[in-house]
Amino acid sequence: MKKVYSLFKTNNHYYVYDANIDKVSKLSSRLYQLIMNESEFQNDQEYDNLCKKGFFQSSKLNLAKRPETDVIDDFYKRKLGNVIFQTTQNCNLRCAYCPYSQSNMNNRNHNILNMPLNTAKKVLDFIHMHSVDRENISIGFYGGEPLLNFDLIKNIVNYANNIFLGKELIYSITTNLTVITNEMLRFFEDNKFEIMVSLDGAKESNDKNRKYYSKKRSVFDTVIQNLKEIHNNYPYINSKCVISMVMDPAECLDEYDDLIKEYPFMKSYRYNAVIQEDLFSDNKNIWSDRFKNQYYYKMFLCYISKIKKYKFENDLFLFENAPEILKENISNRYIFDNNTLIDNPFVLTSGMCTIGKHKLFVDVHGNFYPCEKVGETNKDFLIGNCIEGFDLKKCTDLINFTSLFSDRCLNCIAMRDCQMCIKDFAVSGVYNEKSEEICEHYQNTFMEQLRAKAILHEALFEGGENSEIQ
Repeated sequence: MKKVYSLFKTNNHYYVYDANIDKVSKLSSRLYQLIMNESEFQNDQEYDNLCKKGFFQSSKLNLAKRPETDVIDDFYKRKLGNVIFQTTQNCNLRCAYCPYSQSNMNNRNHNILNMPLNTAKKVLDFIHMHSVDRENISIGFYGGEPLLNFDLIKNIVNYANNIFLGKELIYSITTNLTVITNEMLRFFEDNKFEIMVSLDGAKESNDKNRKYYSKKRSVFDTVIQNLKEIHNNYPYINSKCVISMVMDPAECLDEYDDLIKEYPFMKSYRYNAVIQEDLFSDNKNIWSDRFKNQYYYKMFLCYISKIKKYKFENDLFLFENAPEILKENISNRYIFDNNTLIDNPFVLTSGMCTIGKHKLFVDVHGNFYPCEKVGETNKDFLIGNCIEGFDLKKCTDLINFTSLFSDRCLNCIAMRDCQMCIKDFAVSGVYNEKSEEICEHYQNTFMEQLRAKAILHEALFEGGENSEIQ
């Protein structure tokens, strides 16, 4: 097994990160250059001291089995409770980046299939039978556009309210909000729905990629009018409304910020802003220099906002969750210049959720998938159905999917912080050029984030003031 370490630098220091021991240490500029130049090290005290701490050693690691593997059978029998219904595969929009609007056959296309009520009841009966240890049940609705089958949503809610007596029910829906009516809004208000609404910034940026299938009018105008209706007349769902904003990196980030400048009432909502995903797309993302500079500046402000006296609410409203994520990443994740040597021959790679725990996606036929982001055409990710239950072996294999290419993982700099998900392999497969490109992308992302964490660490602990993480 090879050595797995990488060098990086900030404006103030030089560093090495060693994945085998999961440690970061500062380097002198001299040693940094020597290592970069692949020089020989004889009687170099700094290098020898780092070696004693475990740096630069050949790995003897093995992949550990994920611990949830041993309990998933019990979980599936007694603790289910997070289900997402695909009410329909139909949609009235054709968004440019939507995985169901592509021609590459990496996913299904839009069609008119709806989930029948008897299938939905079988799913609910299955969840009811296997949720005896759950205190709450989370039921979500997805599409296509789920509101195109609103009658099914009403029937599911009514049936769930009857069979899950004594449990807390949490309802949610992801919608483009173009076909919603006051009847629907009253129903959602009465049943305490959480709503995620798709809206990609102000009018120009939204309508560039989000278009009606059969109409020539503005999607933005429709959505903003319906959001005003929610804001003015439906206080509960207004308080639980989240705007899902997909940002096109070819555009200018200012166009997304302009939304609350033009519509001040939109500031009352929470936002989930993400970069447009191109994994399933015919056309891959092109990052403009301006977007890239603006985006990384926002991330810089997120880091700086963790220094107590600074606030950037107006600048970071789209990234309201980012500072807390950064706080978690920096607080205890890495130990800088620590003398403790890790002596554990097993490593638990990251990147995989517990199948069915956080989400269980059910398509219109009653088939089970890990989540709504996994391509439904790839049967490797079909993990069961509402009649026969779960394929336990397939679930176990997916949870431990890194064992399929253990050498690649154990020789990867990002082995402990991989953000890869099985949705990536729904397109790429395992052993091919595309798969290796995805791995390289996550390796580069990991090192960029590690450098950012080092910069924040310097600001917090070397800033000369009593800075602290909030």
